[in-house]
Amino acid sequence: MKRKIVLYFVLITALFACQPNTSSDEQDFALVNGEKIPIIRVDLVADSTTTIGWSALFDEVNIIPLETSERCLIRNWRTGLSPNSLFLATQTGRLGPTRLMEFDFEGKYLRDFGAGGKGPGEHTGYLLGDVRYYLETEQVLADFNGYPEEKHLFTRTGEFIANIKSPFELAGKTIMINPELYLTLGSIYGKPTYYRDSVLLEWHTQEGEVVKSIGRTIYPPENNNGFTPISGGRSLYRSGTIWRLFSPGNDTIYTIKGQEISQYAIFEFGNQYVQLNKIIDPSEVIGRFMIQILSEDDNYWILKKSLVTVCDVNDYGTGQWGGMWDFNESFIVIDKSNGKSWNLSFEDDLLGIIPWKTLQYSLKWDESGKVYIIIGALDLVEWIDAAFDEGNITEPQLSKIRNLRQKIDENSNPVLFMLEKKRKFDLIKD
Repeated sequence: MKRKIVLYFVLITALFACQPNTSSDEQDFALVNGEKIPIIRVDLVADSTTTIGWSALFDEVNIIPLETSERCLIRNWRTGLSPNSLFLATQTGRLGPTRLMEFDFEGKYLRDFGAGGKGPGEHTGYLLGDVRYYLETEQVLADFNGYPEEKHLFTRTGEFIANIKSPFELAGKTIMINPELYLTLGSIYGKPTYYRDSVLLEWHTQEGEVVKSIGRTIYPPENNNGFTPISGGRSLYRSGTIWRLFSPGNDTIYTIKGQEISQYAIFEFGNQYVQLNKIIDPSEVIGRFMIQILSEDDNYWILKKSLVTVCDVNDYGTGQWGGMWDFNESFIVIDKSNGKSWNLSFEDDLLGIIPWKTLQYSLKWDESGKVYIIIGALDLVEWIDAAFDEGNITEPQLSKIRNLRQKIDENSNPVLFMLEKKRKFDLIKD
């Protein structure tokens, strides 16, 4: 199949030509092709992190122990949500096919989606890459990572519909634009090795036939095997029913409607952001940061900031670098009404049992607007018992935690904690 890469050059008015608002109570804007779009001033966010309690952002925590029975035992998990349920994938063996299950918000096991194997509706994927529920079609799209990758579309009740074929191998995320049109991500950094490394986005049919393609235009310098930083990953998410895309290395958030993209907002990162597709010494990455968009609603942007603390990498030949990275992570909250921002970490002042590190690295912000965390029973039992011994749990949560402890032991399935998000956060005032 002949593929035509269409290169799109977005003409963005230079930021230095904008006159940003000087008042801290006003949102900055830029003119882009005659349209006024917001500037998200990450460069003005405090470098230091402020620790606040969960209660500043959330009103309540609903505790949901997941059913523990032979039909739904869980070893490890990757997850997603529908409006009324949790999707959870767990590995069935050391590298066996992953199993995708659904639980309701009472913790009851409902059904499986697909199964291991090579027949229709079966897969060989060892890990769940992504799972999304589409309210408009009442369908579920699950990406089972393996070789080849299998992206399966199911009905709401788990019946297999189709295998969504990728337009190229080693594809990134795939989303459904409508039942006849899908969008798959290509690559944004590193030297081109495969076809996907020259593609940013491709719209395609269920059968993988390309409808439209946007090619990648920025690469590391040729004939140079030096180190170039990796990415923290793209942010492809829905705000309400609207798809948005942010790619590291490009300071713009785009709106996706059908086969069209348009600028929605611009980041201003300052000079400490990790720059992709540039040859630098690995030591220069330390102290710089990456950004992912966790959530966006009418009031706030919620970002994850990953500050590089370790970049111990080596060249394994022909410019193929690998090694160990480590990060300090925090949450950035930006008020859309006035541009005010906070660099935050959380502590559990609602339950009094969950350690800071677990909140920092395991909290999930679903694009539906729900926020949740899943914790293994073995850890929970240890934390609850220690909190009781130390007297850290007080009313009104004491009876709730005591009831949870009576329901679980070290061999139970994990527990889902659903957080009720406030419409307006109680954040630190100037």
